[in-house]
Amino acid sequence: MKFIKDFLNSGTAKQQKRKRLGALLVSITAALLVVALLVLAVFGIVGAIKNRGEEEETEEEGNKIPKGYVTTEFSKDQSVNGTLLKITASKAFAYTGSKPTVQPKQEVREAAGALGLYRADWSDIKLQQETMDAFHAMVKAFDAANSSASNYTKNRLYLDSNIAPKSATPSADTKAVMNSGTILILAEQATDSTENEVSIYDAENKTGKGVYKWIYDNAARYGFIVVADTAEEGNIFRYVGAAHATYMTKNKLTFDAYLEKLDSTQAGKTLSISVTGEDGKAVRYEMYYVAPTTEHLVPEKYEYTVSGDNAGGYIVTVNKTVQKDT
Repeated sequence: MKFIKDFLNSGTAKQQKRKRLGALLVSITAALLVVALLVLAVFGIVGAIKNRGEEEETEEEGNKIPKGYVTTEFSKDQSVNGTLLKITASKAFAYTGSKPTVQPKQEVREAAGALGLYRADWSDIKLQQETMDAFHAMVKAFDAANSSASNYTKNRLYLDSNIAPKSATPSADTKAVMNSGTILILAEQATDSTENEVSIYDAENKTGKGVYKWIYDNAARYGFIVVADTAEEGNIFRYVGAAHATYMTKNKLTFDAYLEKLDSTQAGKTLSISVTGEDGKAVRYEMYYVAPTTEHLVPEKYEYTVSGDNAGGYIVTVNKTVQKDT
C-alpha cells in the first residue's frame, strides 16, 4: 500500500492528479468486472436450478397416476372374459379359466315362456345371464311401446339359434361368438309360402320391418349392436353393454373399429357417452383401454366393470353417476 501511496504522491501536482484519476478508473473498471462476474454466476446457478426442477417435474408427471385413479391388479382370466372379447373362427377363445356362465337352452326357453312375449327355439341356444336380462328388458319395452299396433302380436318375436331364419345365416365368425353367449338371432314367428321363417329384417333399408323397426332403433340403449350390415346377418345382435353399443351406434362404428379406437385411450384419456335409461334419466359413462404391459388403473370413486379383449388387454367401463360405497 505504501508503494502505491508513494507513486501517487510523486511528481508534479499535475502528474499526481493524472495518476490518481487513472487509479480511480482502474478501480471502477475492476469493480464493474467483479459485479458482472457475480451477476453471471447468479444467473447460471438460477438457470441450473430451474432446468433441474423442470426435468424433475417432467419425470414426475410422466410417472404420475392421473387424478381420480388408483392402481389395482386385474387377473389374467379377466382378459379373456366379458362382453367385448374379439372372437373369430380362428381364435374363438383364449380362456385360461372357466368360460362365461351361460344359461343353457332349457333355461332360455323357460325364461321366454315365463315372460310370455317371445319364443325361443329348441336348438342349442344359450345366453349369458347379463345378455338375457338385457334382452328381457328390451322386449318388455318393445311390447309396451307397440302393444296397440295393428301388426303386433305377442309371441311372434322369435329367438333363434344358428341356422334359421334363412335370411339370417351367420358367418363362421358369428358362430364362434355364439359360444360366448352374447349373440341373439331374431325372427318373426311365421312362415312364408316355402315354409321358411320370415325375417323381421328389411335387407334393402338395413333396418327392421314394420313394428320391429323399434328394436333396431332402440337396441343400443339396451346394450345390443347389429352384428353386420348385410342381409345375411341383419337381424343378428350381439350384446356389448349399453355404453359401448350407444357409442358405436352414435358414431357408426363396427365392433372391430370401436376396439381399434379404444386402443388409443387410457385412464385419464377416455371415451365418453350418455345413455338415456328407461326412467328417462341420462347415465354418463367413460370407457378406456388398459394394455397388457401398462399399470392397471381404475377410478377411485366410481363404479366400474371390466371386460377382456381376448388379447391380453382390458376395457374398463366407468359409471360416472354411481359412486362407490365408502
